[in-house]
Amino acid sequence: MKKLTVKKQLVDMMIAAGNPGFKYTDVIKTVLKINFGRNRKYDHKIDRGYYACAISGINNYFMNGSGECGLYKQDGKYYAKYFTAAERKLRAYNHLQRKINYEKQYSYFGYHAEVAAEQFTRAVARFTKNYERSLRMIEKQSS
Repeated sequence: MKKLTVKKQLVDMMIAAGNPGFKYTDVIKTVLKINFGRNRKYDHKIDRGYYACAISGINNYFMNGSGECGLYKQDGKYYAKYFTAAERKLRAYNHLQRKINYEKQYSYFGYHAEVAAEQFTRAVARFTKNYERSLRMIEKQSS
Protein backbone atom coordinates (compact mmCIF):
# COMPACT_ATOMS: atom_id res chain seq x y z
CA MET A 1 0.00 0.00 0.00
CA LYS A 2 1.28 3.42 -0.94
CA LYS A 3 2.19 5.66 1.99
CA LEU A 4 0.36 8.99 2.10
CA THR A 5 2.47 12.12 2.06
CA VAL A 6 2.33 14.64 4.90
CA LYS A 7 0.69 17.10 2.51
CA LYS A 8 -2.10 14.68 1.58
CA GLN A 9 -2.64 13.67 5.22
CA LEU A 10 -2.81 17.34 6.22
CA VAL A 11 -5.39 18.13 3.51
CA ASP A 12 -7.45 15.08 4.48
CA MET A 13 -7.40 16.04 8.17
CA MET A 14 -8.40 19.64 7.42
CA ILE A 15 -11.27 18.53 5.18
CA ALA A 16 -12.40 15.96 7.78
CA ALA A 17 -12.52 18.79 10.35
CA GLY A 18 -14.92 20.67 8.08
CA ASN A 19 -12.23 22.92 6.54
CA PRO A 20 -13.14 25.89 8.79
CA GLY A 21 -9.98 27.80 7.91
CA PHE A 22 -6.89 27.07 9.96
CA LYS A 23 -4.50 29.62 11.42
CA TYR A 24 -0.76 29.28 10.76
CA THR A 25 -0.13 27.67 14.14
CA ASP A 26 -3.06 25.27 13.66
CA VAL A 27 -1.47 24.00 10.45
CA ILE A 28 1.83 23.46 12.29
CA LYS A 29 0.07 21.68 15.16
CA THR A 30 -1.66 19.37 12.70
CA VAL A 31 1.62 18.53 10.94
CA LEU A 32 3.23 17.83 14.33
CA LYS A 33 0.40 15.39 15.11
CA ILE A 34 0.90 13.68 11.76
CA ASN A 35 4.66 13.27 12.22
CA PHE A 36 4.94 12.63 15.98
CA GLY A 37 1.54 11.27 17.03
CA ARG A 38 -1.31 12.72 19.05
CA ASN A 39 0.64 12.85 22.33
CA ARG A 40 2.98 15.57 21.06
CA LYS A 41 2.29 18.93 22.74
CA TYR A 42 2.82 22.14 20.79
CA ASP A 43 5.47 24.44 22.28
CA HIS A 44 5.35 27.94 20.82
CA LYS A 45 9.05 28.54 21.52
CA ILE A 46 10.37 25.43 19.78
CA ASP A 47 7.74 24.33 17.28
CA ARG A 48 6.67 27.66 15.76
CA GLY A 49 9.02 27.26 12.80
CA TYR A 50 8.38 23.54 12.24
CA TYR A 51 7.55 23.03 8.57
CA ALA A 52 7.57 26.82 8.13
CA CYS A 53 9.25 26.58 4.73
CA ALA A 54 6.50 24.24 3.57
CA ILE A 55 3.89 26.91 4.33
CA SER A 56 5.64 30.15 3.40
CA GLY A 57 8.64 31.16 1.34
CA ILE A 58 9.64 30.69 -2.29
CA ASN A 59 9.42 26.86 -2.38
CA ASN A 60 6.42 26.33 -0.14
CA TYR A 61 5.44 22.70 -0.55
CA PHE A 62 1.94 22.86 0.95
CA MET A 63 0.86 26.00 -0.89
CA ASN A 64 2.35 25.66 -4.39
CA GLY A 65 3.06 23.17 -7.08
CA SER A 66 1.03 21.05 -9.40
CA GLY A 67 0.03 18.33 -6.94
CA GLU A 68 -3.50 17.06 -6.71
CA CYS A 69 -4.11 18.75 -3.35
CA GLY A 70 -2.76 21.59 -1.26
CA LEU A 71 -3.52 24.64 0.82
CA TYR A 72 -4.55 28.10 -0.22
CA LYS A 73 -4.66 31.26 1.86
CA GLN A 74 -7.70 33.50 2.03
CA ASP A 75 -8.37 36.28 4.53
CA GLY A 76 -5.39 35.24 6.67
CA LYS A 77 -6.50 31.62 7.07
CA TYR A 78 -5.44 28.42 5.34
CA TYR A 79 -7.95 26.17 3.58
CA ALA A 80 -7.44 22.69 2.10
CA LYS A 81 -8.52 21.74 -1.38
CA TYR A 82 -8.24 19.06 -4.04
CA PHE A 83 -7.45 20.71 -7.37
CA THR A 84 -8.81 20.06 -10.86
CA ALA A 85 -6.39 19.47 -13.75
CA ALA A 86 -6.74 23.07 -14.98
CA GLU A 87 -6.07 24.46 -11.49
CA ARG A 88 -2.98 22.25 -11.13
CA LYS A 89 -1.60 23.54 -14.42
CA LEU A 90 -2.23 27.17 -13.44
CA ARG A 91 -0.68 26.68 -9.98
CA ALA A 92 2.45 25.10 -11.49
CA TYR A 93 2.75 27.97 -13.96
CA ASN A 94 2.33 30.58 -11.21
CA HIS A 95 4.90 28.82 -9.02
CA LEU A 96 7.46 28.85 -11.84
CA GLN A 97 6.68 32.51 -12.54
CA ARG A 98 7.29 33.43 -8.87
CA LYS A 99 10.66 31.68 -9.00
CA ILE A 100 11.57 33.68 -12.11
CA ASN A 101 10.54 36.96 -10.47
CA TYR A 102 12.58 36.03 -7.40
CA GLU A 103 15.63 35.35 -9.57
CA LYS A 104 15.21 38.65 -11.39
CA GLN A 105 14.94 40.56 -8.13
CA TYR A 106 17.98 39.03 -6.43
CA SER A 107 20.38 38.31 -9.30
CA TYR A 108 23.48 40.32 -10.20
CA PHE A 109 23.43 42.27 -13.49
CA GLY A 110 20.38 40.36 -14.72
CA TYR A 111 22.42 37.40 -16.00
CA HIS A 112 20.76 34.89 -13.72
CA ALA A 113 17.36 36.31 -14.61
CA GLU A 114 17.98 35.69 -18.32
CA VAL A 115 19.09 32.11 -17.65
CA ALA A 116 16.11 31.57 -15.35
CA ALA A 117 13.70 33.01 -17.94
CA GLU A 118 15.10 30.65 -20.57
CA GLN A 119 14.76 27.68 -18.19
CA PHE A 120 11.24 28.79 -17.33
CA THR A 121 10.22 28.93 -21.00
CA ARG A 122 11.59 25.43 -21.57
CA ALA A 123 9.88 24.11 -18.42
CA VAL A 124 6.50 25.56 -19.42
CA ALA A 125 6.80 24.05 -22.91
CA ARG A 126 7.73 20.66 -21.43
CA PHE A 127 4.91 20.85 -18.88
CA THR A 128 2.33 21.81 -21.53
CA LYS A 129 3.51 19.01 -23.83
CA ASN A 130 3.25 16.41 -21.04
CA TYR A 131 -0.11 17.75 -19.91
CA GLU A 132 -1.57 17.54 -23.40
CA ARG A 133 -0.13 14.03 -23.84
CA SER A 134 -1.75 12.88 -20.60
CA LEU A 135 -5.11 14.37 -21.67
CA ARG A 136 -4.91 12.45 -24.96
CA MET A 137 -4.13 9.23 -23.07
CA ILE A 138 -7.11 9.76 -20.75
CA GLU A 139 -9.40 10.40 -23.72
CA LYS A 140 -8.07 7.29 -25.47
CA GLN A 141 -8.62 5.13 -22.38
CA SER A 142 -12.14 6.42 -21.81
CA SER A 143 -13.24 5.71 -25.39
